[in-house]
Amino acid sequence: MVLVLAAWLPTTVALFGQSPSQQRGAATPSDSYAKLMAQAQALLRDGKPAEALPLIRLYLKARPDSPEGHAALGFVFFKQSKAADSLREYAEAAKYRNLTAFELKIVGLNYAILEDYPNADRGLTRSLELNPGDLQTCNDLGEIKFLQAMYEDAITVFGRCLKLDPRNVFAGNGLGSAFEQTDQLENAMTAYQDAVAWQSGKRTQDPTPLLNLGRLLLKLHKTEEAFEYLTRAVQLEPEQSETHEQLGKAHSYAGELEAAQRELEKAVQLNPEDAHLHYLLAQLYQRAGMPEKAKRELEQFQAKKKRSDSPPQ
Repeated sequence: MVLVLAAWLPTTVALFGQSPSQQRGAATPSDSYAKLMAQAQALLRDGKPAEALPLIRLYLKARPDSPEGHAALGFVFFKQSKAADSLREYAEAAKYRNLTAFELKIVGLNYAILEDYPNADRGLTRSLELNPGDLQTCNDLGEIKFLQAMYEDAITVFGRCLKLDPRNVFAGNGLGSAFEQTDQLENAMTAYQDAVAWQSGKRTQDPTPLLNLGRLLLKLHKTEEAFEYLTRAVQLEPEQSETHEQLGKAHSYAGELEAAQRELEKAVQLNPEDAHLHYLLAQLYQRAGMPEKAKRELEQFQAKKKRSDSPPQ
């Protein structure tokens, strides 16, 4: 992956901006080809990239220096999860004009898919500079700051997102996570509580703020309070191993070993390759007087850990 990303460095300057003297003029398409591109763009707006693709390729065959054509093809590749191909097309579009705010956002998200977070940061930052009211880009940038462990910057960005939408659940949860990473636990608690409250009564809810609030309450030894949020998180997303793990911990702290065993066994079932979960379950079996089960889980823990610690071939 590092070598693939390094190969993109020569195109990065083009992607993130040029001076006017560096830009080249694009050929003006005939009316028939303009209509072809308009039809392809309409299909993209309707969420039909597969149908738009042959029209875009036909257009580019006649107009290979069209920035609109390359940008449209880049968007199709993005929707197909072909991040490297998408970046290549946006780099081609950037030879002829500066990329728009939307195009820079897609560039940033492509780099995020490739786990090249510094370049993802650059793309999303430039996009937000051009369109400062774009809440989704703001939230994406906050998450990228968090993934780079730039927690103070993440606090700033998520705060900006909340100015755009004062009850945005994603931004509230992100703000709480960044506060938690900087040991501002009271601020983290407040942010998580706000995010939980903002989605109260909604038909569709995100379990993440509930999980994070419950997990933080466990960290602060407030087990009884944690139960409510962790139980709701499990109900909202029963197939997520971490919700069962945290609820299992809560039952364990409360001395409810049978309930803890049930939750941790479910967590292992959902994520059998996680060595840490096998270790937690082994500890619980030992406490519950099940030495043979504890031994088997410790063996699983050691095997999974050895596998995860092994360097890639």
